[in-house]
Amino acid sequence: DAIHNLFCRQSDKAPSKEELRESQLQATQVLAGFCPKAIVKKFSLLVSDCTANPRVYAKTVEDRSYVHAPNPVSGQKPITIGHQYSYAALLPEDEKDKKSHWIVPLSVRRVHSYEKGHEIGILQMRELIESTWLKESLCVSVMDSAYSTPFCNQAVGKVPCWVNIVRMRSNRTLYRQAEKLPKEERKKGGKGRGRG
Repeated sequence: DAIHNLFCRQSDKAPSKEELRESQLQATQVLAGFCPKAIVKKFSLLVSDCTANPRVYAKTVEDRSYVHAPNPVSGQKPITIGHQYSYAALLPEDEKDKKSHWIVPLSVRRVHSYEKGHEIGILQMRELIESTWLKESLCVSVMDSAYSTPFCNQAVGKVPCWVNIVRMRSNRTLYRQAEKLPKEERKKGGKGRGRG
């Protein structure tokens, strides 16, 4: 709220969509200005994803919808009622920061019920790179399989300094044999897709 109030015009009426977007971009530029540039790596590492904000009992809140939310109870659907937010963040290079699992959020946007989270996220990431010092160096982003759509690939292709590494969707058809990893490097059990 403090950052939002800093960049929004002080008036009695709510800001328009354009004014709100401009204030969000200004806040992103200020936050990015304080982020350190990569020293050891030759690129900046970024991440984007969506997260749910449950609003189950807030019946008068606008635009609530069913959103994905992890549920540890077996047999239950991983959904809740609320809002979805897309974030774009910088992953720090410093080793001690990696061990403490910190990220530097540079942009957070609400995903409306009629929008797709991965499309908002990829546009958000593109805007972040093009409007800050990140456009001056190589940027690598890592994202989950939702960001492997043609829409996302086209958006990434328009920014020459941006490489996007995404997880392959489980329903993709491959037309050539993937390299097999040695047995000792293959994933054994656990969650997620196997590596070989």
